[in-house]
Amino acid sequence: MALEDPTLPELAKRWRRLVATLIDFALVPTLALGLMLVTGVLEHAEAWVWPQPLVRGIGLGLAAYLILNAWPLARSGQTVGKWALRVRIVAAGSDDAPTAWRLVARAFALPALVFGLVVGVDVVLAFAAICLVFLLDAGFVAGRARRALHDHLVGTTVVAAQRRG
Repeated sequence: MALEDPTLPELAKRWRRLVATLIDFALVPTLALGLMLVTGVLEHAEAWVWPQPLVRGIGLGLAAYLILNAWPLARSGQTVGKWALRVRIVAAGSDDAPTAWRLVARAFALPALVFGLVVGVDVVLAFAAICLVFLLDAGFVAGRARRALHDHLVGTTVVAAQRRG
């Protein structure tokens, strides 16, 4: 068994990753709902004509994701949840922040895979495929490297962040 490189940051604890993810998972739809209320996009009866609610919901959800996740990740390798739990994303095998393309690929690799699996499939099978892919993704964190499937795909890892100041 190889010894870990002492010059690299310590891997993030699994429970910290989980709680950080849960925080981020709760904050994005909360902000999206707040944006819907503030902008009034679903106030009028015409706004509820299909597919407008779906399009607006996806647009505001994407805006919330960009505000809460993409921008902070690009700046510091941390989302609000990761900052609160003192973990951050780095390029695997280094202490360097991941490049922008890695962050984009990390965010969209699994959703693209899931989309490819569920196109043209009935709802129950699609739901089962989505659950399976996300369980498989999370299951990789149980391994010794503590890297999710999406981390392996794009060459990132989650490490303990040091307090500044």
